Amino acid sequence: AHVQIALERAGFYARDCIVYRRSSGIPKGMNLKAKLKQRGYDNYEDWDGWHSCLRNEWEGIVIVQKPLENNYLTTFLKYGVGLFFTANGDGSFQSNVIENIPKDNQQFNDVHCTVKPLALMEKLVEIFSPPSSEHIILDPFAGTGTTLVAAKNLGRSYVGIEIEPSYLEIIENRL
Repeated sequence: AHVQIALERAGFYARDCIVYRRSSGIPKGMNLKAKLKQRGYDNYEDWDGWHSCLRNEWEGIVIVQKPLENNYLTTFLKYGVGLFFTANGDGSFQSNVIENIPKDNQQFNDVHCTVKPLALMEKLVEIFSPPSSEHIILDPFAGTGTTLVAAKNLGRSYVGIEIEPSYLEIIENRL
């Protein structure tokens, strides 16, 4: 929510939010039974299944646009962007819930904590960027470069920004 508000304050127009449902959740928080056992409590078994939070199976993806001039048609005619490709392979209309994306091999999970599947990033690039090298995919938090690889695979131009120097060699090797 804070990122969306910051983007809106910077002049972006909030278009939609997508829910990406991961193929498996990430357990977080405290396991009460384990903590009580660790501290030597006799009744720790009574607290089996009690945790400090639920398993996180989804991520929010905020869709913003800049500029939006008058309406979507005017913006598209002027810039060639601003609309979503909504047709799925089976002819259905794309939902704002994306699921059933298989996990990639876990080769970068030891290096980066939020690696996304390449198939997810390719789907997002296809939805939001017309098939042309004229449009640029910008990833201001490039991480291990999955978005940039997706853009390259789909023939889009791309720019990645990453503050962590140790990720740069990974990105370069992947590209």
